[in-house]
Amino acid sequence: MNNSNQSVRLRFLLIVASAVFAFCGNPVLAVERVGKSVGIEQILENNLSAVRPASTSGNIENADIVLQISEADFTLIARYRASSDGHMRIDVFDEHVRVYSEGKDDEGVWEWPGGKDGPENVYHDGVGAVEHGIEFNLFPLARLADRGHDLELVGKETIRGQEYYVLKITLSDGFETYRYVNADTWLVDLSRDIRAFHPGVDSTKKNLETRYDNWQQADTVVFAGRSRNVDLETGAMIGTTLVLRSRYNIPRGDLDLARSYVPDSAPQLSE
Repeated sequence: MNNSNQSVRLRFLLIVASAVFAFCGNPVLAVERVGKSVGIEQILENNLSAVRPASTSGNIENADIVLQISEADFTLIARYRASSDGHMRIDVFDEHVRVYSEGKDDEGVWEWPGGKDGPENVYHDGVGAVEHGIEFNLFPLARLADRGHDLELVGKETIRGQEYYVLKITLSDGFETYRYVNADTWLVDLSRDIRAFHPGVDSTKKNLETRYDNWQQADTVVFAGRSRNVDLETGAMIGTTLVLRSRYNIPRGDLDLARSYVPDSAPQLSE
C-alpha cells in the first residue's frame, strides 16, 4: 500500500473488534416473533458453555490477537490487544512496516498513523467502535447485562437453511446490534447492524452482515477464526479477517498497550 493512502485506508477502529453488523433499515424485519421455544436465559447459558467450555466464570482479563485483514486491494497484518479495564491497542503492518496504530487508555481514544511523530487523541464516530470491540472481544453474551447493556430475545429466523435465535443487544451508549445464535451449536454465526464500515474515514452507514466460522479454541476461549463482512444491499464481500494467533490472560506487561510503544516489526507467530 503506498504512503499517500495510508492515513485514510488504515483507520480501522477495529473490525474484529466491534463485530457489529445489518439488514435493510431494520436488521430483523424477517424475524419470526412468536414460538420462542427456548428462553433468553437458556440461550445465554448454552452460548456461555459453548464459548467458555473450561471456564466457570466466563470472564477473561485480556486478549492478544494477531490478524490478517483483507479488503479489495490490500492485505495487512495487525496485532490487537484489549484488557478488561477498558484499554486496547491495535498496530497495523504493511509487510513489516508499521503503518497505523490506535488505542484507548485512561486519556481517551488515540491514533498514530505511521508517518506522524506521535499519537493524538481522536473524537470522531469511530471512538464508539473501539469501545464496542472491547466489550465483544472480552465478554461473552451472558456477561453483557452485568456491564450495563440490554439483551432481548426478539425471535427466531432461518437463514441459508440454519435456524437461529435472534438477540437484540442495546449497548449502554444506545448502539443497537443483533446476534444470531445457532440453534444447534449455540455459537454466534452472524451479526447484523447498520454502521459505517470505517467510521473514522467515511461516516456513510451500510447494511452489513458479519459471518463467523472456522471455530477454534485457545486456552479456555472458543472463537471464530474467520469473519467476513458483507454489504447486504449489494451482496458484495467487503472485507475478511483471519485470526492467525489468539492468546488470553497473558501477563499484563506483555500486552504493550502504552500509546508511546513503538513495535520493531510485525508480530512473529512463533512468539
